[in-house]
Amino acid sequence: MRTTFWRFAYDDNALNTILASDELYIPDLSQWPISKNNTEKKVLSDLRGGHFILLANFDLATDIGTVRGVGKLTEIRDGRLCDVSPYGV
Repeated sequence: MRTTFWRFAYDDNALNTILASDELYIPDLSQWPISKNNTEKKVLSDLRGGHFILLANFDLATDIGTVRGVGKLTEIRDGRLCDVSPYGV
């Protein structure tokens, strides 16, 4: 069995809002034009219940990644991430 992790990067304001509200949305993907999943539609077509999501940013200047949240996706309904069970970080 394979475990799949997705890393979503957000600016600090958006990340703080998400963590305070427990509501997850797909970030702006326009900054990753050559990535395999560079649109919300492509991400949603590949995401599945049971996948894990990391809310993390990587600082290129310091080569340090910071994980701010981790959760397991349990349901996608009507093209929305409906249930992400959070894990403490």
